[in-house]
Amino acid sequence: MDIFVILTFLATVSLILFLAIKKPYVTIGKHHLETYAVAALVGPLIFLLIGYLKPEHLSVLISGTTNPVTILIFFLSMVFISVYLDEVGFMEYCAKIALGWAHSSGTKLFFMLYAVVSFLTIFTSNDIIILTLTPFIYYFTKHAKLDPKPYLLAEFFAANTWSILLQIGNPTNVYLTTSYGISFMAYLKVMWLPAIVAGLLNLAVLYFIFRKAINKNFVPNNTNPEKALRDRTGAIIGVTILICCTLLLIISPYLNISMWQIAFGSSILLSSIIIVRDLFRGKYSEVHHVFYKMPWSVIPFIMSFFIMVEVLFSTNNISLITNFIQSISVDTSMLVFVFGTTSALLSNVMNNIPMTVMYTQLISTMNGKALIDAVYATVIGSNIGAYFTPFGALAGIMWMSILKHKKIDLSYLEFIKYGLLTGVIVLIGSLVALSIVL
Repeated sequence: MDIFVILTFLATVSLILFLAIKKPYVTIGKHHLETYAVAALVGPLIFLLIGYLKPEHLSVLISGTTNPVTILIFFLSMVFISVYLDEVGFMEYCAKIALGWAHSSGTKLFFMLYAVVSFLTIFTSNDIIILTLTPFIYYFTKHAKLDPKPYLLAEFFAANTWSILLQIGNPTNVYLTTSYGISFMAYLKVMWLPAIVAGLLNLAVLYFIFRKAINKNFVPNNTNPEKALRDRTGAIIGVTILICCTLLLIISPYLNISMWQIAFGSSILLSSIIIVRDLFRGKYSEVHHVFYKMPWSVIPFIMSFFIMVEVLFSTNNISLITNFIQSISVDTSMLVFVFGTTSALLSNVMNNIPMTVMYTQLISTMNGKALIDAVYATVIGSNIGAYFTPFGALAGIMWMSILKHKKIDLSYLEFIKYGLLTGVIVLIGSLVALSIVL
């Protein structure tokens, strides 16, 4: 039974990756359905048909310390605010400001785009930034007759680096930390140094690799950034609510309010204000477009893997893995290195979200300070793991799909080459920084 469960889990992961590469979307009428979300249902369905899926495996979906429902509410609420800001043009507005500062220098453009992507990622979500700004960077570099690869790779790696800084930067951060009650400020106190070290190392290595390719001038685009704002008032409302939400998340332990409740309340407030405002203006509400662009497929994806991991952990093989990891983690530095590197590597075997679900359960068998140290190390691994192959994160798979659609010649092997050159240095540096903080 143990071997069958493991083989079913691995087969489901393989099917997801295969479909994500060969056919990322299935078109039903006017709607696109992500195949990875459908494929994720295969594992639980097999477990159910064979009789391995028990009622107790389903009961933990709404109870226990690793409750995925509230974690999904938190993540999707923050994504709602991010998607709304993109819908009203705020993301493009920030990017065009960076282009204005760059004037006609390709090198300045490189640093400005890196800074804007990093800033927006910190306060929103890496997945949203990658999928939002990739087409924009492509079109700009095409018209400016610049090689798009350095700028697109810098965008992708920056988003998957600075997402470490805050709890809200990546769904894997949210899942891991909220599962063990780590507050917003407690997280920031530990992760600020690893994030800064990772971000600076990433920038330095990328500049060294692409310094010749970006050392070119281009004809500046003098488009007024204000024109990017399709709804200036709406953008102000969205940014204000995002700032207030972030501040409330910081002080949430003192308010005795869960972070998911703050995020959910903020998204409800934003949608209510916009709906009422649009009704008074006699305009079709922007909220409809935001809901259409939300990544709803993440719900069956995470739920399915949560169920499969619950079944997997009911077998005896997982305890062997746990005992082995704990036996070689003789001190904090070794534990950080083991969890950080194995989670990064495993992200590229099964993608970082299912890896996170599995490691959350694995970490639950530990106690005391070692448990918390393992959580932080796994957060780093789940983010930096996206460097090594396009399979490391869902955003990587979707990002490569966009590039293929735009006919940008970036192969999987080329991505891996740049990812290894950058990722190994960034991963080691960030884990060393984490060891120092801990």
